[in-house]
Amino acid sequence: MGAALVLLAPLGTGGQAGAGDRDGAFPVGEQAALFRERPAMPPARLTLAAAEVWTRGLAPDATSLAPERAVGMSLRPLREAGLAVGWEVHRPAQAGAVAHSDVTWRYAWERSRGPDAQPGAMLLGLTAGGLFSVLEPAITQGLSTYVGLVLPALLPWSTAELRLAPEVRFDALARAWTLAATPELRAETVLSAPAAPLRSAVNLRLGYRVEPEAKPSLGAFVEWKLSPTP
Repeated sequence: MGAALVLLAPLGTGGQAGAGDRDGAFPVGEQAALFRERPAMPPARLTLAAAEVWTRGLAPDATSLAPERAVGMSLRPLREAGLAVGWEVHRPAQAGAVAHSDVTWRYAWERSRGPDAQPGAMLLGLTAGGLFSVLEPAITQGLSTYVGLVLPALLPWSTAELRLAPEVRFDALARAWTLAATPELRAETVLSAPAAPLRSAVNLRLGYRVEPEAKPSLGAFVEWKLSPTP
């Protein structure tokens, strides 16, 4: 059934439209044409500017120093902002340990190394983040920073740096604060070509975590990352 659009003009005293009203009337055909020519509103969409996938500790010959085996993914709604929301499944390296699933968020600002960074250049970073775990009830928030120093490349790694990273964390369920500092060596080698749409890289991290009320712990693992090329 078709729909009709009717324009009613005021009637004169004689029951018919006055001459002035007829002259100023807006024809129905022109009204319909305006509705037809109106541009359609584009659908609202959320464009995910960047995604990242990583794994660590999954190699069969992984060192016994690796604290856990994990696989995860994060999404960055805005490429310019450092906000990332992700999900990770991890299991401690000990035999018989149970796997856990976490939802994480992270906001990072970095004065990262450029492609022409020379050995001795300084690096700075600040990160705020949190974690929510369902199977192992945990809600934590943290703030960390680091100061880094660019090192000469260590073959087969294309880049290397030394970092000192102090951090503070708050466990919302236990209502406890944790302070720690981690000096660590980081190295990276890029597996993909410079013009490839996806950047594939392998990272090495070797660090020594120190806490006021816990034994220092040595940790080392190799991490593979896949992300869009900057």
